[in-house]
Amino acid sequence: MDVGRNIHRSRKRQGLTLDVLARGSGVSRAMLSDVERGNRSPTIKILSQIAVGLGLTVSELLAEAAPDALHIERADQHPVVFDEASGVQRTTLASPWLRRGLELVWYTLPGGACMRRSPEAVWYSANGGSRSGPFPPNPHGTLEHIAVVAGRATLRVGEVETLLRAGDAVSYRLVDEVRLDNGAKTPCRLSLLIDTGERP
Repeated sequence: MDVGRNIHRSRKRQGLTLDVLARGSGVSRAMLSDVERGNRSPTIKILSQIAVGLGLTVSELLAEAAPDALHIERADQHPVVFDEASGVQRTTLASPWLRRGLELVWYTLPGGACMRRSPEAVWYSANGGSRSGPFPPNPHGTLEHIAVVAGRATLRVGEVETLLRAGDAVSYRLVDEVRLDNGAKTPCRLSLLIDTGERP
């Protein structure tokens, strides 16, 4: 997967120059040029800013065009974004689903990491540190489904808090802040299905 190529293609499709995208995203023209040419790998924050400048979600920006028939994504082809500040890793799966308002991602939260989501922002932190660059938020009322594959984490949705272990699954609407804390020393691996197609 070539992130730079996808950014270049999306920018050209919208008829945007590097200067216009730089102003719209807050990312310098030089950085945009380097990313498009594959000379630099964007951080989560930079990728998020570019996606906002293009009017896309991060997953839409990372996803490559998929055929209408059988679509196979091998393990080494999934778009992966790693946040150095928190150690959180985000892997996008099932790219063709994006056209149906579904987004499926894998998360790996190292020990001490926290993921917070709300209709206004998404951000990560680790060991009490400051938040890192946010992804564009999902709309109010978005349905989210979490399934824990390994490890455990404490989920807080509004005022309700519960411990999730491997094999547990939970669904909720994104109307309040959702917080997922891995207080253990071992990583927590989970899948997150985001459904923006259904509304209350």
